[in-house]
Amino acid sequence: MWKRLISFALYPALMGITLVLLMAHQYMTTNSGIIPLEPGFTEFNYSSDPKYIVQISDIHYSPCYDTENPLRTVFSIAQEQLKSDFVVLSGDMTDNYNKCTKPACSSPVLDHWIGYERALNASKLDQETIFEVLGNHDMWGIYEFNENQYCSKFVRSFNKSNFYSYSQTKNGLRVVAFQPQDFPSGHGPNCFMPIYRSHMIDKFQEEIEKLNDEKIDTIVVSHFPRETCLNFYTKSKKGETFSSLLKKHNVLAHITGHTHPKRIEVRHIDGDYVEFTSSAFKRVHGFVLLTIDNGQVNYEFKDLYYGKDYAILTSPSPSKFQRFTLKNEKIPIRLISFSGSKDKNFTVSGAVNGKLSFEKFLKENVAIYSLKNAAFKKGENYLKISGDYDYEMNLTVGTTAGPFREPRIVNVSIWWMHLISFFFYSYLVLIVIGFWRKFNTKGHEILLGPLTIGNIIYQTRFDYKLLMTIFFVWPFILPTMFYQTQNRLSSLWIFGMMVSGRVSFDLFGYLAVIFYHVTVYLIFIDVSVLIVKQKFAFSKIWCDLFINTFLFLLGSLFWYRYGTDIGYKYYWISSFTFSIIPICFIFLAISEHKFNNRRFKID
Repeated sequence: MWKRLISFALYPALMGITLVLLMAHQYMTTNSGIIPLEPGFTEFNYSSDPKYIVQISDIHYSPCYDTENPLRTVFSIAQEQLKSDFVVLSGDMTDNYNKCTKPACSSPVLDHWIGYERALNASKLDQETIFEVLGNHDMWGIYEFNENQYCSKFVRSFNKSNFYSYSQTKNGLRVVAFQPQDFPSGHGPNCFMPIYRSHMIDKFQEEIEKLNDEKIDTIVVSHFPRETCLNFYTKSKKGETFSSLLKKHNVLAHITGHTHPKRIEVRHIDGDYVEFTSSAFKRVHGFVLLTIDNGQVNYEFKDLYYGKDYAILTSPSPSKFQRFTLKNEKIPIRLISFSGSKDKNFTVSGAVNGKLSFEKFLKENVAIYSLKNAAFKKGENYLKISGDYDYEMNLTVGTTAGPFREPRIVNVSIWWMHLISFFFYSYLVLIVIGFWRKFNTKGHEILLGPLTIGNIIYQTRFDYKLLMTIFFVWPFILPTMFYQTQNRLSSLWIFGMMVSGRVSFDLFGYLAVIFYHVTVYLIFIDVSVLIVKQKFAFSKIWCDLFINTFLFLLGSLFWYRYGTDIGYKYYWISSFTFSIIPICFIFLAISEHKFNNRRFKID
């Protein structure tokens, strides 16, 4: 048993150890790189007022969560206190599960969109300030985009002609949207990792090149951060990537959501731009204030139930949020206070000591406080604001900065999945080859474990080996399951989805195939070995029972979690790999076991 156990586990163990080492290496090296000095010399322009926007991400409006009242509150704050030119909603405004418990259907739910609209209207938020992009939850279960879809009826920012990219400009600030999603859109896990396509980058390039004014600051909004996007370096017809376009057009920030980090995240992408990811409103009730002041960016999450008047530092800003560090050591300290008071207490300490003074009102009850004669030393500086606003930061002046640790709540590279697949299928293919050819592996059971295991199943009947081979090959060439999208026949394949003959590529089909082979098919193999060996004493198979039970639970939990999103009530019945094939195998195994019993009696 121990030789068989080692044969069974050696390759997966090597795969697991390699993966852990790679993950540890990536974790230890995840940082911003060195942030370079600015190429020119920025002389601070006092006449240029700071700009700011409000970002709210991943609301997931649903009766299942306590979202409506907090959402009304945050919209009211944005309207009455913050008076922002833009209130950016960076995706997943609605949850779009038809029930609060599984199994639940992940498709457009009218009540969720109505509730989202109701919260907007109740807050009396100026509709002209709203800038929305769609998230994966907003897009579930849509065959094709038209004016009858809920995301089209309830979202004001775009239409069919400019779906992939659109923009607005106000008071020297331009916000450009990028929606890298296609139709048919799939369900649940189908849309978690979008695939960049050339036609999407073409539309984005067309939009971002409409305005070329150095006096206007530009930010880009998407729902999906870099690490959740596939085919990221896809080029437009003119040879530009998403990343190169942001660098070329001097985009100061790319703001996203989607991954629901507890705290805001920042990441420097290829030295081209800085990406910011907001906390989810569903998880933490609050919003983000993003400021731009003479090219410096600050990005700060504000709790909805903060006890003081809101305020945010606009200059200087933390070096870890910037594309470049400043050469100029004379940088005024400026802060926006969202209060009508001229007597707020903002005390500065650290590299500079003093007190900020009221300068002027930007808007009604939106004031600038400043300390104009601030001078910083070359190198790293620590700055603290206290009193009516508490904030600490590090600023590097006159030299390069970093690297900074940039941890991400989701930090899985697609090549990890390819590496896992290579290890696992190298192991599994050798077993299947062993079904059909006898190898001389005696004395080498541990090193040639997969062939040894396959040669045990080699002793079964021809039809048994044939069906076991078909069960292995099936998900590579045939659908994993059938389901419906807006009353159209849909199917899940290894390459993605097919809805009424239209193909939409997606990663989840690939994941479903891997999980089938890792859980269901490995149980088939182990049970087949036990049938041939005819050693069913508990003392000899307790380890098999433990492993197979674990794999069964793992596969069931995976399919219950994600199969329900796609197949709803019929996620077992309509699934080949997680239902129909396992049932067929049970009958096949019983038949082979009876055949072996008869053979042993004859012998």
